[in-house]
Amino acid sequence: MNEFRADLHCHTTCSDGTATPAEIINLALQNKLSGLSITDHDTIDAYAEALPLAKECGIPLVSGVEFSASHKGTSVHLLAYSFGLNSEIIRNFCLKHKQRRIDRNKIIIERLAKAGMPLMPEDISQLTPDFHSSIGRPHIAAVMVKRGYAESIQDAFNRYIGEGKPCFAEGGGVLRRRNP
Repeated sequence: MNEFRADLHCHTTCSDGTATPAEIINLALQNKLSGLSITDHDTIDAYAEALPLAKECGIPLVSGVEFSASHKGTSVHLLAYSFGLNSEIIRNFCLKHKQRRIDRNKIIIERLAKAGMPLMPEDISQLTPDFHSSIGRPHIAAVMVKRGYAESIQDAFNRYIGEGKPCFAEGGGVLRRRNP
């Protein structure tokens, strides 16, 4: 009996992961996975690189993406799977979330500056040279560590940019429940 093992929640350097799309495919091969889905935050950019490589290596790759949302005042993450990568609806939704993320990052960076921890947006993009389209709080936290404002990424979240902390900015998603 063959064991089926898959990872259906991977992040690449296209969002807040540490491995490139190609490295994720290679890790899946090394770990003898039977399937894979890349669920970067707010972007499907990884599939341009990952899909041809996955086909070449014989790894089934299911389309996926992760969106942040808010439900009854609580931040939640929604995972979407098995959609067409050319879907205009998904692409537009990613663009909408990307803009939300950009706006949120600006507010966080402004609040950090007011708290005596100035960061430049260029600092974040330089720290993430493989970045494609989805800079988030983990990237900001990494720059904070590099600048000496926090001891670790977790420390940056715990003291400054996590939910309820002084430099946190609301922006848990553009998904809202519609009233009937």
